[in-house]
Amino acid sequence: MEEYIIISYATKNQKYLDYAERLINFFLSYKINNYHIRFYDSVSSKMEGCLLKPSFILDELLIRKHSVICIDIDSIITDYPYTLLQLENTFDIGFVFTPERKNLISNGIHIFNYTTNTISFLNRWNQLCKDKKLTSLDHHRLIDTYYEYYKNINIIDIRKYVKDWIVAQFSFNNKKLYF
Repeated sequence: MEEYIIISYATKNQKYLDYAERLINFFLSYKINNYHIRFYDSVSSKMEGCLLKPSFILDELLIRKHSVICIDIDSIITDYPYTLLQLENTFDIGFVFTPERKNLISNGIHIFNYTTNTISFLNRWNQLCKDKKLTSLDHHRLIDTYYEYYKNINIIDIRKYVKDWIVAQFSFNNKKLYF
């Protein structure tokens, strides 16, 4: 697990601070010490907060020069991520693909290895999220970026590696999403 740093971010609004505290407690209970949570001043909308994601991930990757696992702050950890130990570090990006759902890629967890291809992908996703005409959340731009890059970089499906230790939770209604 030490080959990855688990990262997440939260705005300084009480709801997200509570999620951050819960996530930290999950990490502590499973003895996961290689994590970092960044706190941003409150944002004007949920969309503005979501659009921070690619910039945040890119910053963390460049600062740490280390592979990262980005999970949403409202995630629920149900076990130590033993299955990640089985991953060969020969890919650029790992996504949970959900073709049976509305969005092809789940946005609750991603793995970004520290590669030139990954940095290029994140720069593009970030660029799309900064478009002032944007009227949708970051995961729509993530899927756009995926379709633009998938033939040229090594993107794998990590669903089988994460399904037994993480559950996504939607902050707007607390509904749980199992991978």
